Amino acid sequence: MEPYTILYGEQLTSNKIGIRNAVIFLKRMVFLMVFMSVATHASAAEFLYLASGNTISVKVIDQTTGTLRDHQTLALDGTGPITISPEQSFLYIVEQQLRSKRQPFIATYAIGNDGKLTLQQQSPINMQTEYVDADATGQYLTGSHYGKGKMSVWRLTEGVYEGETVQEFTLEQKAHSTVFSQDNRYILVPATGPNKVFQMTFDETTGRVALNTPAFASGPTSGARQPRHLMFNRQLPIVYTTQERIHPGVATWEWNPEKGTLTLIENIVTTHDDVKSITTADLHITPDNTFLYISNRDDKKKRDSIIGFRIDSENGRLSLIKHFPSEHIPRSFCISKSGTYLYVAGKGDAKLGAYEIHADTGELEKITQYQTGANPIWVTTLVK
Repeated sequence: MEPYTILYGEQLTSNKIGIRNAVIFLKRMVFLMVFMSVATHASAAEFLYLASGNTISVKVIDQTTGTLRDHQTLALDGTGPITISPEQSFLYIVEQQLRSKRQPFIATYAIGNDGKLTLQQQSPINMQTEYVDADATGQYLTGSHYGKGKMSVWRLTEGVYEGETVQEFTLEQKAHSTVFSQDNRYILVPATGPNKVFQMTFDETTGRVALNTPAFASGPTSGARQPRHLMFNRQLPIVYTTQERIHPGVATWEWNPEKGTLTLIENIVTTHDDVKSITTADLHITPDNTFLYISNRDDKKKRDSIIGFRIDSENGRLSLIKHFPSEHIPRSFCISKSGTYLYVAGKGDAKLGAYEIHADTGELEKITQYQTGANPIWVTTLVK
């Protein structure tokens, strides 16, 4: 049976779409210049970083075929989410044993020009962490604590996490990700259970956060509910969230960059039967802002998939392309910086799938598949 769409809330007006924050505009220009530089620089190489099996592995992406070559493997004391500093000099990974009482750590690795990692420091954090993000100044990390219903801000010293917690802030249980706004003034925290996206102000001079007014944007009460992961549209004041369950799917929100608030404008259900076994997780947008993909997990191992959407360049709304079968439990996936390839970490079958993205249609074509260590939990790429 084909997926169906539920539209929710008001239509975007041309005036609302025309709102632009100067900082966001400049950041978009910087992104485009970096992307063009990467695409035209013959010596640039792209590396893939995969956390699995108590290791972090570095692989080189063949830009012609999308295949991967082993480059480096380092042992970890447990694996978790990864993020990279804004100037791409450091990689941060949470080292934790899930469902363990062992104290988690954040490890800081310097990223060499050859893409290889060199450990700088491992420092403890107070709680297990499901998501990490780095702010635009390179001075702070933020992360969510699902079971405790909290979020934290950690200070970086010359790019290295040395153990200083700036603030722990209590929200509600099942806070699932923490994402800095493009202008670095806000942090958005989707929380699945309470069906909210918390809206927080961020002071980059101190690292302190506070609840905005209003404190949260409510998720829809029908259709696809429970926002989990979040991403900003690169060219429009629009935000997308995966909607984890009840009816899993994806939501589109209008973003007010001056007030730091969200308004729900679209709610797309991607699976409307057998919903107890299917949940959505991650989402990513191609560098040219044309396509958005979300991951669709099926406990019954029947309909694991990556779901593709085309982004309307005028209003940011989504139109379904197709469900593309994927590795089992695709909790994490990523898109290459060229926008040509997509890599799926199958948490349930310990496999990494490589796919080509067809530039004209957004359809995915399987290239190959790799065996990974147990429980591949995070995958991302970087150009050096």
